[in-house]
Amino acid sequence: MPTYYRIRGAAMCAGVSRRTIYRWLQGGFAVNGNRRIVLRAVTVSHRHCIEESYLRAFLAARRKYLDAVAADREKITITSDPTPDTLQSGR
Repeated sequence: MPTYYRIRGAAMCAGVSRRTIYRWLQGGFAVNGNRRIVLRAVTVSHRHCIEESYLRAFLAARRKYLDAVAADREKITITSDPTPDTLQSGR
């Protein structure tokens, strides 16, 4: 039987605020322009509940995306050519 989290429990499990969980439910996060990954929820007794497997899959996809963005940023390095003054003085 699957485990379900209410909003507060999902937020605690993910290490984010309840507001962030609501944002993820409404709009998710953008990936590659128009594509979005949205957290899914079900309604149980008039309350939003998030299945543990949905939350874990969403967090894994988000982590993978953030790692890819970080890797791309590391590739972009700005280097400056040393000036002749710094080469001569050894600074």
